Amino acid sequence: MESGNAFKIAKLKGSSNIEIWAIRMEAYLIEKGLGSTIKETPRATRASTTDADIEANNSIKACALIRLSLEDGPLIQTKGLQTALELWKKLKELYKPKGFSNEFQLYRELFTINLANFMDMEAYLNKAKRLQDELYAKNLPLPSKILAVLLLNNLTPEYDPIVAIIS
Repeated sequence: MESGNAFKIAKLKGSSNIEIWAIRMEAYLIEKGLGSTIKETPRATRASTTDADIEANNSIKACALIRLSLEDGPLIQTKGLQTALELWKKLKELYKPKGFSNEFQLYRELFTINLANFMDMEAYLNKAKRLQDELYAKNLPLPSKILAVLLLNNLTPEYDPIVAIIS
């Protein structure tokens, strides 16, 4: 998605990128003046039929923008939905898993993270930080020393001298 500021939102693949996608998509919709279309608003706060018509039109626009940022799988899963709020809720329901299996996946991903699988140190650390933040958001904070041990342990062999000095 391009804007006047020339930024791009990666398409939603599924649960692997729902967190980052949702943050960026919500910001994009807000920037386009469509942020309220994915929020539940009590009907009593709408002033008139004209406001309702504008809101419905905005919801259609937001729905189109969201759909343009979906890969084929999520797009098919949400085919019949008409409003931005319905679409937003469905995507969250589909791809934002809850419970032990999600917690297990987060821990597993964090414990198996390895610098060799990333282009550079920044990407490696960003992924670790994202996983740590997701665990914290689920009220499962990981002690910083444990995270440091994990990250140092999973560096490439070229960092062995540095790890030896630290330990």
